[in-house]
Amino acid sequence: MRSENFIKEIIENIINEKYSYITKIKSDYIQIKTEKLILTQYYTFQQTEGNICGFHSLFNMLNFTKYLKTKNKIYIDNMNNNWKFYKFYYKTLNYILNNMQLQNSAIKSLIKNGPLERYQYRYLLSNNKKIISDLSNDENYDISILQFLYGFNRFNGTINEAINFQNGINNFLNNNNKKKILIIILGIVNHWNLLFIERDINNNNKYYFLDSRNYFDTFNINYENSESENMKKIINSYIENYKIRYNKNPSSWFVDCFKVWIKDMNKCLEIIFDILNQKMNLFDIIINEIVDIFVNSFEENTLFNLDNDINLKCNENIEKVISFMKNNYPPSLFKGEIYNYFIKFQYENLNKIISWNKFIKIIKAFNYIIEYKEKSQNDEIINEMLNNYKISINYFVDKIKK
Repeated sequence: MRSENFIKEIIENIINEKYSYITKIKSDYIQIKTEKLILTQYYTFQQTEGNICGFHSLFNMLNFTKYLKTKNKIYIDNMNNNWKFYKFYYKTLNYILNNMQLQNSAIKSLIKNGPLERYQYRYLLSNNKKIISDLSNDENYDISILQFLYGFNRFNGTINEAINFQNGINNFLNNNNKKKILIIILGIVNHWNLLFIERDINNNNKYYFLDSRNYFDTFNINYENSESENMKKIINSYIENYKIRYNKNPSSWFVDCFKVWIKDMNKCLEIIFDILNQKMNLFDIIINEIVDIFVNSFEENTLFNLDNDINLKCNENIEKVISFMKNNYPPSLFKGEIYNYFIKFQYENLNKIISWNKFIKIIKAFNYIIEYKEKSQNDEIINEMLNNYKISINYFVDKIKK
């Protein structure tokens, strides 16, 4: 299925050093001290094609796992070997094209150095026997792999992915008197990174971070302020490196994505470290996110100040709430974005929801209007909408009563 010209092109590019940009290094890694831990970041073969970070992360995952298992430095050297990477890239690409049922658009994308999509990544981890073997347990280590998707300051995975992640962390933290390696595939904005946690039999953790772009100055900075000196320095470095590799300036879109990546990467790691240290769990984080979004949307669209009670003796206020229920959070959206999360997480930590008191006021308003409109039997469309809301709202009303 794959043109033989592709391997020929790769070989020619390597010979011509088109893909041979490698940062000169004095050692294999650097150690970064954050407020919470020591993070070791290893150098990897420098990614030069913007869309193939998924292939880089899988290549690095396989080599670094072997390194942790064996402590043989040859696998660190392999991570910095351009020939070994492109040989792996070609073989992996061929495996996908020959074994997966892909749409023509996906095939064309891959042939043009397109990204390793999430579903393709999962397929390789579940079906490629060589990859499965390299990442399997041995006599010394239990190995587990999780995926954490984060972007634009919130978790981007599905409900089931959140459950799988939290359950995976819980299993990792359970002591079975065996050394463990936890691999977390980080999908942050538009880039794949890797976080490794090596745990000894005394439950001490070592943390390793791998980034195929080899950015080492993105930690311990004021990442919330895009105008800070450190942020400006990092962005300028990104732009200069981009010019060297591609002989042109990056688009504003790429620069903006890189800025978001820095912020989200730091925030993502903070969250994961807190989850690992059992200061919080992923369910607490996600529930707070969705409740905050809902509460903020309600305040913005109705202009109610939820520090105060909602006056529903005023018909104008009732119409505002009904309009919000109809146009901003119709029953299907409320069920999908809020109700389903509480149900599937079996969430009971209500005291950990920062905006819970405001949320309660909205639920009470919704419930009042459902009962009020039932009695008045007004507009059929509104009544149908409110009827569809009933199950979801009754669930939260019961929680409030408790």
